Amino acid sequence: MEIDMDEVEAFFRTFPELDRGKKKLDGMTCMHVAAIRNAPGVMQWFLSQPGGRESLNIGVGDEADATPMLWALTNAGWAAAEWLHEQGVDWAKDDYIFKMAAGGKVPAIRFLVGKGIDLNARCNGGRSLLHVAAINGQIEAIKWLVEKQGQDIRVVDDRGLTPLDQARKADNPAEVVEWLTAWQRKAERR
Repeated sequence: MEIDMDEVEAFFRTFPELDRGKKKLDGMTCMHVAAIRNAPGVMQWFLSQPGGRESLNIGVGDEADATPMLWALTNAGWAAAEWLHEQGVDWAKDDYIFKMAAGGKVPAIRFLVGKGIDLNARCNGGRSLLHVAAINGQIEAIKWLVEKQGQDIRVVDDRGLTPLDQARKADNPAEVVEWLTAWQRKAERR
């Protein structure tokens, strides 16, 4: 990747307090901030500096344990996510797709599915993406998973709970429970 020095200089004008490897606000490193800004050229520049590879761990989490990859995906920073993946960060690891479902980040879920992440994957407790979206009240993610991806509304986790059961337990907004109830009824009639 060719480094655009204008991009690097603009980055430092915006974030003059950043230095390679040093922490910023909330434990973020320069890599976190560059990922948020979708600036893979800046990330490449940081790594190309003397000691860059040794001093920068591109998979390290900030104080909230959010990695640069998580920030890139959350902020639709596809170029940064691609670059991080090329550097060895595995987007199948760390349950990124479940974190995107929990946050209702449909574009990020789409991006990850396009990269080969399985929509039918299960996380702890045997929960599907639909369960995770329902637990977190993410109606747009729920709709996308069911209407566009054909996810089964009746899927059960390891305890035999459906996404609707989970949404009710989580005391989600009425809109979420009503939508899931309507779709579950529709599925039962088939």
